[in-house]
Amino acid sequence: MIQHTKITGRQLFAVLVLMRLVPITITFPAVHQLTYIQHAWIGMILAIALSLPAVFVITKLGQAHPNHSIVQYAQDYLGPVLGKAVGVLLIWYFLIVSAQVAREVADAFVVATMPKTPTVIFVAVLALVSATAARHGIEVTARLGEAILFFALVSTALIALLPYDAMRFDRLLPLFSGQLRDLIPPVAESLAFYSQFILAALIIPHLDKPNRAGTYIAWAVTVTGLTALTVAVSLTVVLGPNALDSTLPTLRLTQMIALGEFIERTESIVMVLWTWVAAVKLAAFIWAAAVATRQVFGLESHKSLAYPYAALATVFSTIFFEQRMTFREYLHDVWGPFSTAIVIFIISAVGLGYVFRRLLPALLRTRGR
Repeated sequence: MIQHTKITGRQLFAVLVLMRLVPITITFPAVHQLTYIQHAWIGMILAIALSLPAVFVITKLGQAHPNHSIVQYAQDYLGPVLGKAVGVLLIWYFLIVSAQVAREVADAFVVATMPKTPTVIFVAVLALVSATAARHGIEVTARLGEAILFFALVSTALIALLPYDAMRFDRLLPLFSGQLRDLIPPVAESLAFYSQFILAALIIPHLDKPNRAGTYIAWAVTVTGLTALTVAVSLTVVLGPNALDSTLPTLRLTQMIALGEFIERTESIVMVLWTWVAAVKLAAFIWAAAVATRQVFGLESHKSLAYPYAALATVFSTIFFEQRMTFREYLHDVWGPFSTAIVIFIISAVGLGYVFRRLLPALLRTRGR
C-alpha cells in the first residue's frame, strides 16, 4: 500500500513532459542519420499516434490497481519468480535511463561551455542533486517539475520561434522524399523516448486521483509531441540539411536568435533549461529504480538506495559512453530498439497476465450465470 503524500495529475503531467523535453532540447536525436530533414517532423506526427496504445495499456493496468505499482501487480499476475524478474528488468532499465540522461546533459555542457572540464564532474554533480530529491520521494520531484513546467515549455517555444529572420519555409519542401522506410529512424527514436513513460506505472499509486491518470498521460504525449514537432519544423526551416550534422541543434537555434540590438547571445537560457529538465528526469528515474528495488526485494525504504544508484548512474555513464560520438551512435543504433523492445515486452507480459488471471476468469463466470 502507498501511504505517502499524494501528488496531483498536473504534477504527473509536468514530470512526464519534462522527461520528454530532455532529448528535445539537447540532442534532438530524431534528426540524426536521416536522409532528409523533412522526415524528422513527419516522424513526430506518427510517433504521437503510435505511442497512445501503450499509454492506454499502462493506464488500464494502473487504474485496476490504484494502490500498487507495476512491480507489485506483475508479481500477482506472473507469479513471484517471473514477476520479480520483470521488476529487476525495470530496475536495470531505469538505471540505464539515468546514466543516459546524466551523460547527455553533461556532454552538452562540455561542448557548449567548458570543453576542458571532465564530463564526469558534470555527471557527478547532477546525480548528487537529483539523488537528494529522489531520496525524499516523488512528491519533491513532482513539485519541482510543476514549478518549472511553464518556464520549460515557454523557453522551448521561444527557442523554436524566435530565429524567424533565418527561417526559409521553402525548406519544408518536398513534403516527403525517399521511401516509407526512411521514416523508421525518426519514429523509432521518438517511440524510444515515449517508452520511458512506463515510469508512470510507478507513479500512479501516488496520485490523488488515479482514475484520471490516463487523461494526464495522454495530454503529456500530445503536448510533448506538438513541442517536438514545433522544434523539428524550426530546425528544418532555419538550419535545413545542416541540422542533420548538428550535435546540439537546439543550441544552434538559440545562437541564431537576435531581436534588434538588445537581445543576442541567449545561450544561457537553453543551458538553464537543460539543467532543470535533466535534474527532474534524473531524480524521477533514480527514485523509480530505488522504489522498484524496495518492492522487488521487500526492503523497508527506498531512501538508502538513492545515493548508491546515483553513483551507479555516474559510473555507467562513464563506462558505456567513452566518447561523445559513441553516445550519439548509441542513441541511434542501440537506444531506440533497446528501450522500445523492453517496454513492449514488459507491458505485453503484464497485460497478458492481467487478461488470463483477471479478465478471462471474470468473463467466464459472467457467461456461466
